[in-house]
Amino acid sequence: MKEKGFYVAVWGILVLATILEVATRSIQAAAIVVAFGIIIISITKAVLIASIYQHLWYEGKILSLLPAVALIALTLLLLTAILGVM
Repeated sequence: MKEKGFYVAVWGILVLATILEVATRSIQAAAIVVAFGIIIISITKAVLIASIYQHLWYEGKILSLLPAVALIALTLLLLTAILGVM
């Protein structure tokens, strides 16, 4: 089992990513740039949570790729919806 320090470090990264998401919203840029930035940060957080805290890191490659494929598909659908609205 990993040391507590590792989990605390990952938690710290997740907290910083959340702060970065909130800060990204206040950037004066095109809406698509802000939305894309927030989506990328959210995907990174989801991958960290799934791989570290749900222990998918130690599973087989196929099982580990399933959430990644789903996140990529979700990102494409969200970007399509955002671009369709603009």
